[in-house]
Amino acid sequence: MRLHALKYLLVYLAPAIVVFSIAMTGWWSYSAIVLLFGIIPFLELFTKGSTRNMAETEEEIAKKDRMYDILLYGLVPVQYALMIFFLYRVSDDTLPLYERIGMTTAFGMSCGILGINAAHELGHRSTWYEKLMAKMLLLTTLYMHFFIEHNRGHHKNVSTDEDPASSRFGENIYAFYIRTVWGSWISAWRLEADRLRKKGHPVWTWKNEMIRFHLLEMTLLTTIGFLFGLKTLGFFLVAAIMGFLLLETVNYIEHYGLRRQRRGDGYER
Repeated sequence: MRLHALKYLLVYLAPAIVVFSIAMTGWWSYSAIVLLFGIIPFLELFTKGSTRNMAETEEEIAKKDRMYDILLYGLVPVQYALMIFFLYRVSDDTLPLYERIGMTTAFGMSCGILGINAAHELGHRSTWYEKLMAKMLLLTTLYMHFFIEHNRGHHKNVSTDEDPASSRFGENIYAFYIRTVWGSWISAWRLEADRLRKKGHPVWTWKNEMIRFHLLEMTLLTTIGFLFGLKTLGFFLVAAIMGFLLLETVNYIEHYGLRRQRRGDGYER
């Protein structure tokens, strides 16, 4: 099983190519987006994936193999190292604009792959430290409310009009971006407000995770602006937006046109 787990080391190909793109000059700074959006999808046209699932005995063994967890946990410090390296490089005013744009697309890919995909997995885990790591990753792409809305809203309301992350039949993807980003944020506020009210707490309290999330995000942005300047802050914002729009693009494709029918007070499974 250990060898089976090690194949997931391939996930580190993404941060490796991001490092390469940020470190290089010229058109090489676009290596990440070319590889991840071009070359790999092209190669997949000529490969055949496996549909085999683990047997129950194999799954029980795998659950006890810490290598899977180590590979996942390692993505957290990697993402933060990439962020610091990106901020340092893109703040160099001697670099031409097109190179800094290339570096920004590279870190934007990292925000989507590590900042959200890995956070999504960790956010479904049960321990406090895994949930903390999920929030840490979401902070790097300024999408911390995803932790609330996805787990407590999306999974309940998926493929219904109540779910902002479920695209509608015939809906333009750009219209979907606006609806889902705004709707998910509003949904997270409502879910957190409902949770606090049920516990007898006021909404405007430190116990409100949305307030804490926004304070953390504002602190990160203020720190970047203070240490690296407003131009660098602008590049970071573009990368963060690119990261969460990659998530919403996946949502658009996965849920497009799917709708569950009403069954009494709820919906069909």
